[in-house]
Amino acid sequence: MELTAFREAVPHGTLQFPVDVKINLCPAAQKGMMYCHWHDEVEFLHILRGRGNVRIGDRWEALEEGEVAFVPANQLHFGTADPDMGCDYAAVLADPRFLCGAPGSIVGSKYILPLCQGALDTPLYWHHAQPGTAALAEYLSKAEQAYLTAQRGYELEVQCLLLQVLGLLLRGSGGEPAAPRAKNADRIRPALALIDTAYAADLSLDELAASCGVSQGQFCRLFKAVMGISPFTYLTEYRIGKSAALLRDTDKRVLDIAYEVGFHQVSYFTACFRRLMRCTPREYRKG
Repeated sequence: MELTAFREAVPHGTLQFPVDVKINLCPAAQKGMMYCHWHDEVEFLHILRGRGNVRIGDRWEALEEGEVAFVPANQLHFGTADPDMGCDYAAVLADPRFLCGAPGSIVGSKYILPLCQGALDTPLYWHHAQPGTAALAEYLSKAEQAYLTAQRGYELEVQCLLLQVLGLLLRGSGGEPAAPRAKNADRIRPALALIDTAYAADLSLDELAASCGVSQGQFCRLFKAVMGISPFTYLTEYRIGKSAALLRDTDKRVLDIAYEVGFHQVSYFTACFRRLMRCTPREYRKG
């Protein structure tokens, strides 16, 4: 995966078993915990040690050992490790269609897809004080262990455990589906593709809306509903992601990098970089 490409296109798991578990170790000295990205799979971030700051959409929350973040499909997310404690965490990803079982089943259409697409009022952050968090962490721990040891029948065990996780989420949700989020995700894909190819240009709201064939107002509502942030916040953060790769992989001056990715003032670039990455461009390069 290119770390600065917001859409993570690398497949997780296999076609026959589209589930993936990754254990990530982030020492205190590491600036980042997770790069800003989104993908088609639903994801659970399970804190194993230390403390992490996780942003889903436009909302940040701190999570400690044993707490969990639920990231719906196609939702932009990002994380940083606590500078003093660091943060180790497990990322558990699954294709919602795989969890649905038979095509057209009521389990999939009524419960799993609305949950995984973020169409229910389901808590995204699960802290120790919330009922169900301990059980949620326990199911995820068992799923992680089963996946990583890969003993005979582990696929069945992992699927069953993830369905139990979704059952806990459902009991914590606020009711019936509220919005056709998956359909909205398809409608904004042309704008995401335009940003991917022309992020350094002076893109206007009119151009982005026109790429999707909708009005500016409708486009902003669709984009915020799917991505959790405004189109221009996404564009700014996409540029920051591109600049991070240039800082890491080249010796170009900060000023030149700022202009190359679409910023016209280095002071504004630095402020945006610090807000997203929790350090300055120069600190990021040194780290």
